[in-house]
Amino acid sequence: MFDQVSTDGTRVKASNARYNTARSPKLEELLAQVDKQIAELLKEAAAEDQRDEQLYGPEATPGKLPANLRTLRERKAKLEDAKAQLELLQEKRGSRSDLSAKGPQIPLADPDAWVLPNKEGGYAPNYSPVATTETHGGFIVDTQVVVGTNEEAALVPAVDSMQEQFNEKPRQVLADSGFHNGAALAALEKRQVETLIPARQEFKENPALRPDPTVAVEEAQRVALPINPQSKVLDKAAFLYKEATDIYIAPWGSL
Repeated sequence: MFDQVSTDGTRVKASNARYNTARSPKLEELLAQVDKQIAELLKEAAAEDQRDEQLYGPEATPGKLPANLRTLRERKAKLEDAKAQLELLQEKRGSRSDLSAKGPQIPLADPDAWVLPNKEGGYAPNYSPVATTETHGGFIVDTQVVVGTNEEAALVPAVDSMQEQFNEKPRQVLADSGFHNGAALAALEKRQVETLIPARQEFKENPALRPDPTVAVEEAQRVALPINPQSKVLDKAAFLYKEATDIYIAPWGSL
C-alpha cells in the first residue's frame, strides 16, 4: 500500500495574544491578585449572609455567591495550569546557557502552546503540527502536534502509527533537513525504512575559524554567514564550540 511518504511541519498560531504571556515572577503576581480578589468576594458574601440572618432570622435563605466568583476561579485554574506548564518547560531547559537568563515565558490563555518563531518572522504563541502524506496519492496518513520546535520527533511515531493503523510501513520517508536527527535515522534504519533526508546545513570552513581573533566585525559581515531563516539571526553553525573550555567563539573572533 505504501511505497513512499513525505513528512513536513509548520506553525499554527495559538488562540493567545502575542503579549499575553508571562514568566514566573509575573505569573506568581497574577495568582496572588486573583487569590486576593476571591478572598474579598467571599468575605463580602459572608457579610451579606450575616446581615440577612440578622434581619430574617436563622432560617433565612443564604444569598447566592457573586456571579464573577466563578469567573475568577476559572481564571485561577488557568493560571495554575500555566504555572505547571512553565515548571515543566523550565525543567526541560535545565542549565542551558544559550537561552534567555530571564527564563521561559508561557501563554496565559493557551498554556499548552509555546512561544516559537513564526514562519514569516518574529515570535508568537504557536503549535507545531506535523503531517505525513502518501506521495503518490497525496493521502494524509498521519498527523501530530509537536511541542516546541523538535519536529523531527514526529518521524518515528509516524511510521509506527502507519504500521499500527494500516499494518504496513512505508519503504521510504522523505523530509527536509530540519528532520535530520541521528536518533530518528537510526530508529528508522532499524525498522528497515529508507530515509531521504538531507543533512543540516554544513560549511566547508567554520565561519568562526579566523587566523586573527581581533578581526573587525565589518570584515566578518562581508563573509557569507549562515542566517537562520526563521529567527533572522546568525545560525548556530556560525559559532565555533571549544569543548576544552566549554565556550563558543563568535564569527568575528570574540569569545
